[in-house]
Amino acid sequence: MQIFVTCIFGVLAQINAGKSVREYIKDGVAAGKECLHEGCFLSGLLHPEKGDYYYPPSTVFDRDVQTEGVNPGCYRIPAVLQHPQTKTIHAFAEARFGEQDHFECADCSVLGIAHRRSFDGGLTWEDEARWVVDNTPTDPNDPTSNVGGNIVVVYDEAESKIILHFVRGVNGNGDCVPGNSNWEVVSFDDGKTWSEPRNINEFLGDFVGVLPGPGTGIQIKNGDFKGRLVMPGHYGTAYREYGADIVYWSDDGGKTWTVTTTPLPLMDEDTVVEIGNTGAIMLNMRNADMDQRLRAVALSYDGGVTFGEIYFDEALIDPICEASLARVDGVHGTDEDEGLVMFSNPAMQYSRSKLTIRFSYDGGVSWPKELLLADKMTDYSSLVQGAVGIDEDGSQLGGVLWGSCEKPLPWRVWCEDTHGWNVLFTRFPLEGEATTSSSLSSTSNPKTIYINRHGEKKWSLGCLNDQGQARAENLAAAVYNGDKFLLPEAIYACQYDDPIDCERCKETVTPLSEATSLPIVFDYGYREVLGGNQGAADAMKENLKTVDTIVVAWEHNNINPLTEALGVDSSELDTWPESDYDTIYQLEFDADSLELLSYTKTAENFTS
Repeated sequence: MQIFVTCIFGVLAQINAGKSVREYIKDGVAAGKECLHEGCFLSGLLHPEKGDYYYPPSTVFDRDVQTEGVNPGCYRIPAVLQHPQTKTIHAFAEARFGEQDHFECADCSVLGIAHRRSFDGGLTWEDEARWVVDNTPTDPNDPTSNVGGNIVVVYDEAESKIILHFVRGVNGNGDCVPGNSNWEVVSFDDGKTWSEPRNINEFLGDFVGVLPGPGTGIQIKNGDFKGRLVMPGHYGTAYREYGADIVYWSDDGGKTWTVTTTPLPLMDEDTVVEIGNTGAIMLNMRNADMDQRLRAVALSYDGGVTFGEIYFDEALIDPICEASLARVDGVHGTDEDEGLVMFSNPAMQYSRSKLTIRFSYDGGVSWPKELLLADKMTDYSSLVQGAVGIDEDGSQLGGVLWGSCEKPLPWRVWCEDTHGWNVLFTRFPLEGEATTSSSLSSTSNPKTIYINRHGEKKWSLGCLNDQGQARAENLAAAVYNGDKFLLPEAIYACQYDDPIDCERCKETVTPLSEATSLPIVFDYGYREVLGGNQGAADAMKENLKTVDTIVVAWEHNNINPLTEALGVDSSELDTWPESDYDTIYQLEFDADSLELLSYTKTAENFTS
C-alpha cells in the first residue's frame, strides 16, 4: 500500500480550489518529484481512457458490496486463497474507512478485513461479505479499535486450517509504517468462523510491526522443509521507507514463527513461491530502483532461513507496485518437477495498467509466455495457488484477485473517485496459449512512434514564440493524454547543437516531459555528428524493445528523412509544408519483430 497519496490528493485539492490545468501540471510535477520513487507519475491530464477487459471479471468488492450491512469507503489490497479440499475460493481485502473528501481510500485509514467466498471457481460470490474479525469498527474517527490490514493468508494441510496474518499501525492507525503489532486469526471450517486475534509479536524480534505480504504465503511441498509455512513481509521504520524484506516461517503449524537471518535491504512488498522439487523458494520484491524499474528477486535453498544475493529480472518490468507469484502443478505441457510458476503485475514501467500474467516452466528462470487480462488501471493483485476450474475446451483455468477502478487518475496511479475502487476476480487459461513472449502489443497493442514538428518559433534565435509555447503546453494537456493519442513512455527531441539557435524541439516537449516525469532523450539530431536521422531512428527502434509508445519532436525538414529511416517508403511521404505545425506522423510496429505495420498522418488539431 505504497501509493503516495499525499501528492495525488494534494493536487486534487488544487483542482478543486480552481487551479488551471497548467497550474495543476506544474504543482503535480513539484509534488511528483517527491514521490517519484513511489511510482506516482502525474501527467496533469484529466481524462485517461478506462481501458478494456480481455477476460471478463466478476466483481468481488466495490462500493455496492456490503460487509455485514456496512458500505465501506472503498476496498483495496486483495489476498486470495483456494481451499485445497473444498475448492472454495476465499477473497480478502482491506475495507477502508478514511476521512471524507478524497481520503476515504487512503493508507493509514481505519481498516477492517472483509471476506467473501465463491463456491464455483470464482464465477459467483456470496451475497454479502463478512468481517474476519468480529466487531470491526466502521467509524473513521475512532482509530483506537482499528482492526488492521496488509493481509497475508496460507493454508496448513496438516491441520486443515486457514491462517491469516495482519498488522496494526502505531496508535491503531491502520497498517501504516511503522507497525506496532502483528496478529493471527485461524479458521478450521472453511472460513465460516474465525478465531479471536492472537498477538504474535513475541516471535518477530526486531521485526515486530512487519507488514505481511500482502497476498498469499506458501506451505513447502518438497524436500527437507516439506510442511513448512512461509510468510513474506516488508519492514520499515518510517512511512514510505523502503526498509527490508523478510520471510518468517513455522514448522509447527503456526504455533511459533522464526524470522529469516538475512533481511533483504531497500525492498518493499514481496511475494513468495516454491520452485523445483527440492523445497527451494523464490522471493520477488517491489523496489525503488529508478534505473531498473524491474522486479528484484532472491532465492533460498534452506526454506527461507537465508537468502542469496538480490538480482533484477529483466523480463519482469514494473511501475513500482505490488505483484504476486503462484505455482500450479499438473498443468498440461509442464514439467512434473518444475510445475507452472505464474507472476502477475501491471506490466508497464511508468503506469499502473495492463494486468498481465507471465508463465514460467523452469522455476522463474525465464518467462516465455504471457497473457494480457485487461488494459485497465491495475492496482495490487493476488494469484490463486492452483487451478480454479476447467474451461469449455478442457483447459485448466487459473484465477487472480486484483484491484482497479473505472475512473482512474492520469497514468492510472490512483482513482479519481475514491468510491470507484473495486476488487475483481478474473479466470484465465493456465497454458497461456493466447500470447507468446513479448506479444502483448502484437495482438492488441502495437508499438507506436508519434513524430511532431516543433512549435512555432520566433524569427530571431529560433526560440518558441507565444503560439509555439501554447502548442507545447497543449501537447501535455490535450494531445498525449491517453484519449486520442496514447500516453508516452519515452520522449525524444532533435538536438541542433547550435550556439546561436534555440533548442526549439526540446522546448516543444518540455511541458510534456514535466507533466509525465519522463526525461527527454536529447542525444540525437539530424546532423551526422549527432548520429543523423538514421542513428536517431535506430535508437528509437531499440527503445521500442522496452517501451510501447514514443513521442518525438523533430526539425520539420528532417521529419521525412527520419520517417524513412524508421521504415516508411519515401513514395508515401508528402513534402512537409513550411506553414504546417499541426500534422503528426503515426508509425506502428509489430511488438515482436519491430517491423513497420502502418504509417498514417493525423493532426493535433490545435487552435490557440
